[in-house]
Amino acid sequence: MHYWAPEWQAIICGSPESYLDWIMDLRLDRVYLDRVDAYWYYPEQSRETAANEMVDFVIALTKYACEQCPGLHSLYR
Repeated sequence: MHYWAPEWQAIICGSPESYLDWIMDLRLDRVYLDRVDAYWYYPEQSRETAANEMVDFVIALTKYACEQCPGLHSLYR
């Protein structure tokens, strides 16, 4: 499964069962995103939108976290 797949993204964030929600439930104050450069491997496979899809995913993940924990947003100003 690839990071641009909605099924994969749902595992990471967007529902109470997702990894991000689990991390927020633990009251951890940071999340390290490893492999945000994974888009680099897909242009040779004709995936020209790979970089933009990663950016969109990281933005969506950030927005979701800020909606779930409103105080979190102040950390990024």
